[in-house]
This record gives sequence, C-alpha cells and structure tokens, in this order.
Amino acid sequence: MPLKATASKYRRRITEKPDDMRIREIICKPALSEQAEDPLARLAHHKAIGWDFDLTLIDSPASPVLQDFIKDHPEIRHVIVTFRSHGMQNTIFKELARQKAAPPQSMFNGILNIENRAYEEFQHDQTRRLTGVLSGPPTEHELYYWNWKGLTCKQHGLTALVDDKADHTEDGCRDAGVTFFNTAWFVPRLHT
Repeated sequence: MPLKATASKYRRRITEKPDDMRIREIICKPALSEQAEDPLARLAHHKAIGWDFDLTLIDSPASPVLQDFIKDHPEIRHVIVTFRSHGMQNTIFKELARQKAAPPQSMFNGILNIENRAYEEFQHDQTRRLTGVLSGPPTEHELYYWNWKGLTCKQHGLTALVDDKADHTEDGCRDAGVTFFNTAWFVPRLHT
C-alpha cells in the first residue's frame, strides 16, 4: 500500500531535539475535545482494537486500566501491534503473563510486528539525524515507520490503536482512517 504522507507534516518531528521535552509535550498533548469524553467509553465502540505493548499494556500507569478493559471486553478483537522486531516480539506474551492480573494470551488474536529491515532503516536514519549527517525532509524509511501502525491496523480490520507514542503513530492512524487513542488518556486521575 503506498504511503500518502507528505514531508511537511512531519517537519516538526525532525527539527525537534530529543532532549527538548517542551516541544514533545506540545506535540503529544491531547486535544481538549478528546480529553473531555470518556476514552474508555469511546474505545468500547470499536469491535477490533490494536494495542501497543511497551509503555501501554505494560510499564505504564495506564496499564492496569487497559488490561482490565481487555478482560471486560472479550467480544472485541484485540491485537498487539508493535515496533518490536528481531525476535523481541516473541517474548511479549511471557512478559504480559508476569503482570499482575493481566489478560491471558487467549484474549488476543495475535501480534503484528514491524519487519526487521524497516526497523533497522528507521533507526539508521534517526542515528544519522542525531549525528547531523542527515537533515531535511523525512526519508522514505521514516515515513514508512511513522505510518506503519496505522496502515497495519487498517489492513487487518482494526479500527482503533492505543499507543503511547503519538509522535510515531497518530498521523499515520489519521491518514489510514484508524482512530488513535493516546495511552496517557487512560492514566487514572487523582481527585481531590
């Protein structure tokens, strides 16, 4: 499937410095309209959901909420969609099983992971950017990586993606017609 992304919409990602958290916070901050609605209620309207693994289903303050949602909704098709590659995806269900009260593997319809070469090419381009060897518009590899989760969800009939890396997935989801949910929206809030 050809990528429909344009270089200009990604310019903010390329020009941001990795240590500039203010810029990253602005990019990742959810829109007010998305914060106002209950994200769990919105998510429950989907019949097939893609789930990021690292810092979403595990190792996030939102993980228990998201794990409970999966267990409470066996009628929904749940698929893990991950940037893990090079065999790292093969440990996902073992890691999930070590989580307190995590959903069992049987609640998932599998794992979709990025191809080894696509991951390597993206990392190579990112390293070249950080060292100043590469600048300018996004490369074909960067565009593919940023669009991969959205396109993969669409190709597999997943209408929503829950992911912590909005800067790597949100635009690709929007372009593919997949509803993006930021993991941060599910972090329990303290009420005073």
